[in-house]
Amino acid sequence: MYIKNLNKVCRVKKGDTILDVLKREKIDIPSPCNGNGTCGKCKVAILDREGGELKGKELEIESEANNKSNLKYQLACKISAEDDMVIFLPKNDKEVDRKSKISNELYRTDFEIKSQLNNQVGKKSNYVEYSDEESLTGSCRLGIAFDIGTTTIVGMLCDIENGCILNTISKRNSQCAYGADIISRAQYANLSEENSTIMQNKVIDDCNEIILQLCEAGSKKRKEGIIESVFFVGNTIMSHLLLGKSTKKLVRFPFKPSFSEMVKIEVNKLGIRIKIGEAVQGNDVKQKEVKYTMPESTQAVILPNLGGQVGSDILAGILAVDLKHRRGNYLFIDIGTNGEIVLKKDEMMITCSTAAGPAFEGASIFQGMRAAEGAIEAVNIVQDGFNESIVQCSVIGCEMPVGICGSGIIDVVAELLKAKIIDETGRILTQEEARAMGVEEELVERIITIDKGLAFILYRGGEVFFPSLRQKNKKKISDIANDDIRNEMIVITQKDIREIQLAKAAIYAGIVTLLKKLGLSINDLDEILVAGAFGNYINIKSAAAIGLLPQTTEGKIIGVGNAAGYGVSLAMLNKDLMEEACNLAERMEQIELSLEENFQEVYIESMNFII
Repeated sequence: MYIKNLNKVCRVKKGDTILDVLKREKIDIPSPCNGNGTCGKCKVAILDREGGELKGKELEIESEANNKSNLKYQLACKISAEDDMVIFLPKNDKEVDRKSKISNELYRTDFEIKSQLNNQVGKKSNYVEYSDEESLTGSCRLGIAFDIGTTTIVGMLCDIENGCILNTISKRNSQCAYGADIISRAQYANLSEENSTIMQNKVIDDCNEIILQLCEAGSKKRKEGIIESVFFVGNTIMSHLLLGKSTKKLVRFPFKPSFSEMVKIEVNKLGIRIKIGEAVQGNDVKQKEVKYTMPESTQAVILPNLGGQVGSDILAGILAVDLKHRRGNYLFIDIGTNGEIVLKKDEMMITCSTAAGPAFEGASIFQGMRAAEGAIEAVNIVQDGFNESIVQCSVIGCEMPVGICGSGIIDVVAELLKAKIIDETGRILTQEEARAMGVEEELVERIITIDKGLAFILYRGGEVFFPSLRQKNKKKISDIANDDIRNEMIVITQKDIREIQLAKAAIYAGIVTLLKKLGLSINDLDEILVAGAFGNYINIKSAAAIGLLPQTTEGKIIGVGNAAGYGVSLAMLNKDLMEEACNLAERMEQIELSLEENFQEVYIESMNFII
């Protein structure tokens, strides 16, 4: 099989689908449903058997929505691969490294949790800070801390002697090719030992790639170093896949893990490695050679899980925000593919996991996408100078909009609620119903019917959009030629809204259930701490407006960034905190929501919106 725009020939095995071939060749293509044919995102164009030529701008095709040629896109998971087949892949999204960015921001600020931890561990003020010192000539003791996320893997290179972080790098988890949600991956791994090994190798290879990049970047400040420890945190299934452990008991009740305690293993047995004495050079070829080594005795440490559904990443987050030593009632929430929640009342802490699904990652949304260039990440419906309602879309990277990511989806639903375009049940009103409700005509005209049912237009070719303020744009809107303006529309569909309702209801019902368990109400909470890359970028007011987060006093909900990455670094750099993590894991009680009285009723009630 020949991939024309990559100029790559791929070997085809009997029974392969196109998606099977692309996975084996490590070619990244969206497949959130792991080849079940339900997400509709693994699109490829099939050319004639002679390798028909594509001319001009047809080579810039990025998706079916903006296909200006007569190419017909098909799903790679549904088409059998053949030796003489010629295919064309849509342009891949340029993902934005949000997790590294929020990690950097957290470490560099005077955020409350940092000062608390500095006091707690009794270190100097730059403890777990980025080092701005000049390069050191001697060899130093190094460690690498990993946050193995379902979607993104983050690695941090740490100077153990000086208690500082030299660099943070993240990359997309290569396991995403086998499903956006963790259950799909576990089910794939459970099919055979070969599949389990594939899943383990994917994450190990990702970590090794990050290690090399970290060493190269860190070497500008530490010319020589010995990596003497590598720490990992992740959700329970990710920890099992990392170690090659069976996940069969984790996908069915009672969700019993193969292990819960802290695991120590030599890096060479796990497959984590860099070549002994390997030269790591920066961009300047004249730079003095630097050397990092990782002895075979280097220990890989996986922090303990909190239960079958709540992993060590949440434990690390608890360390990062110093939840144990806070006085009062606190809610800690990590919003992602899985929504994990911890509630603290006095000396007691309980936790649960909610099946939020991949909607917040854009995976189950019609035109959803990752937080990549061209993704709509924020939406506001405002009045212009002529008192007409306009839809303002903030787009990552100053690219023309090509889809919408999780933070933008939350904004859209909140804005449509406020504009009375959707009702309390989540139903999009027809144009006639919207007019009867007094919705302005400029917005009514954006309600359309497509093959997916009713939809609302967020953006249509030629409209003004706004570059994201969070990105350092390489070009200005004025630099984009008129002939680059696409004619496609970005819409939010009725099904998209239903997906968000299911996800937000799962998280909110989990919050309510934990509060009831400890005899608390929303008003009893001192603060709500929201962790994770998604949690850091969502509009808190929008999240509260749709019922994803509780509606409470402004200022009580605080974003804490990549708490898991921060916490695993602390555990590696301070033995007392590592012991504290192990003690917390032993004492923490995980609540199985499906066994809780009235949970299903609360879940169903939480699907509606409050208007």
